Amino acid sequence: MNRLDVDTETAALLDRLCAYFDSEIERQENVLALTRAQGEAAKALDADVMEHRTRALALLLDEAASAERERIAILGDLTPRLSQAQQNWSLSALIAAVPEPWQHRLAEAQMNLRATVSATKESVNANAYAMRKSLRSVNGALDQFFGPASGSSYTPQGDAPEGEARQAAVLNATG
Repeated sequence: MNRLDVDTETAALLDRLCAYFDSEIERQENVLALTRAQGEAAKALDADVMEHRTRALALLLDEAASAERERIAILGDLTPRLSQAQQNWSLSALIAAVPEPWQHRLAEAQMNLRATVSATKESVNANAYAMRKSLRSVNGALDQFFGPASGSSYTPQGDAPEGEARQAAVLNATG
């Protein structure tokens, strides 16, 4: 199938699909920028900025979920028009099934999405490390100030710790 074999409606659907991926790349780049800003806020111990960035990320994720429904609808309309009708298209399979110039546009979108998502994963992992490190510092400071926290009521296996006096969890009528 080449561009000349594509009817106007199929071309419009392919253009909509490419526009969807352009928007998704922009959305994912915004997610990356927000995760990086979260990391900077975590390092600066700025809880207000962290909260603001987290709310913005939640909005972007809601937007992505809505956009995903659009992608599914476009693919639903496009699938019967492609020579290889499939139930669930991967982007790679879709790229192989569509003609130029959409093949090139979708391949470029795939490359950009992969790079952006990979960078976002790195940023999220770095943020998690910074937050765990910060939590250890806070816990260490609290331990120095108040003393170590008392042991857990149970071991990881669910047993009561040895050598620790047990107290009733519920008070009866006598107190």
